[in-house]
Amino acid sequence: MSILSYLFKKSIHGDSFNKSYKDEDNNTNSIDCSELLNEKEIFLLHYLYGRKIAWKIDDPVKSLFKDFDKELSYLFEEGYLQEDEYSFFLQQMNIKALKAVLKKLSLSLSGNKEILINRILENSTPEERKSICSDQYYVLSEKGLALNSKFIKTGKQKKSA
Repeated sequence: MSILSYLFKKSIHGDSFNKSYKDEDNNTNSIDCSELLNEKEIFLLHYLYGRKIAWKIDDPVKSLFKDFDKELSYLFEEGYLQEDEYSFFLQQMNIKALKAVLKKLSLSLSGNKEILINRILENSTPEERKSICSDQYYVLSEKGLALNSKFIKTGKQKKSA
């Protein structure tokens, strides 16, 4: 049974599939079964997560879709992917590296990783961040991350059952 079929079966038997996320305006929304992508689109989200845009998309992945570019555009339009304004790489940096960036920007070095990243984002332009790391990545939005998280959990539960 596919993961998608498994989830629909669970929803019919009363196990809800809701995951909350915050949109760009900080409004709380949730995903339910009616908003799910098809299995290929979900796979594509998993495949793209954290992947550099400059990297070539593997031909077997492209061949899953009649029009790969159209599918990619759809994921952006529906809010599962968002533009990377030279910021995703900050999540991959350790605290020491983040503090080096903050020092270069003459900003405070105090706080946990999330605070440091937010301080850099609030006090720098995409051009300044591009000078630190010129790579851009495919970035899942909060909506995409919520869906991704739910499918990872469901896949693990399915394997252990």
